[in-house]
Amino acid sequence: MRQDMGAWESGRVRSSNTPELETRRLMLAPLQVADAREMVDVLADPELYGFTGGEPPNLGDLQARYRSQFAGPAADDEVWHNWILRLKASGRPIGFVQASVTGTLLTWHGWWAPTGNAAASPARPP
Repeated sequence: MRQDMGAWESGRVRSSNTPELETRRLMLAPLQVADAREMVDVLADPELYGFTGGEPPNLGDLQARYRSQFAGPAADDEVWHNWILRLKASGRPIGFVQASVTGTLLTWHGWWAPTGNAAASPARPP
């Protein structure tokens, strides 16, 4: 179910149903529309799109995408989880992970730059 959009208009509001996750080195922080300012630089290298197609988003397009992702799906039986992957030590974003749950079906994808530069790794479930 889509969330009330007025809640995040001020900037940094987290989705109530997406947990923060951590490992020793990494943090998966629930997506916020304000993350687009940092992520537009992470996603800027055109070489990242050799595998997936498309081109780097501009800030306005990425903010619009994040608004839609933050709002969630229109279907009542589907839940979206969207995270920004950050290095725990610095808080620097290096990628994203997205998951969609419909009933008992989980689908996910994401990409990250292991060294924080253009050497990106598209992730697909095995």
